[in-house]
Formats: sequence, C-alpha cells, structure tokens
Amino acid sequence: MKKLTLITVLMLNAIFASAQIDSEENIESNNVVGIDNYINVSLYPNPSKGYFNIEMEKDEPYNVVIYAMNGNLVYNQENIQDIRARLDLTSTLSKGLYHVRLTQGNNAIVKKLIIQ
Repeated sequence: MKKLTLITVLMLNAIFASAQIDSEENIESNNVVGIDNYINVSLYPNPSKGYFNIEMEKDEPYNVVIYAMNGNLVYNQENIQDIRARLDLTSTLSKGLYHVRLTQGNNAIVKKLIIQ
C-alpha cells in the first residue's frame, strides 16, 4: 500500500507542477508554442562567460527575455533589428542556468543558456 501511495503522490506532484508551468506561461503570453509557430535560432557560445550571440533565421524584429531558474526576469530587450546580435551580459548575469525566451511576431522559442 505504501508503494501505491508514493506513486500516486509523485504522479500528482508531476501533474500539478506541469499545470503550474502551463498557467504561468499562458498568463505571460496567451500563446501556445507549437510546430506552426516555431522560431529557428542559434544561441552560441553555450556555455558562455556572459557574452553570447543570437542568430535568427528570419530577418524580422524580435524580442529577447531572459529568466533566472527561480523565475526572476533578469534581462529584457525588445525590437532587435539585427539578424545577428551579440549580447554582453557579463556584468548582469552570474554563473548559472537561464531560460532565454525569443519572440518574433506570433512565434516563440525558449532556449537554455549556461553562464560559467
């Protein structure tokens, strides 16, 4: 009986964690990212020392938002016009793992960035 209870608790935790992430993302953008609205982008070097390049496939303005793993917004830049942009965040970001959210029109993608 203990195994069944532990499995049930783990499954419920996974469901609630997923629901929480989905609801937070929907609050932010109200857009669902799927195959039809995927952005092809390169983010390098990764891992990085705090400076990195963003290379977009489409030559259209885009936004960059970076979140720390605790969910705090640490960087936001809108309407970037360059298909290749170099960001130097050595004084802004400390070592750790970050989520980089790139949006271009109705399209979006989230990439992981490691700062060493």
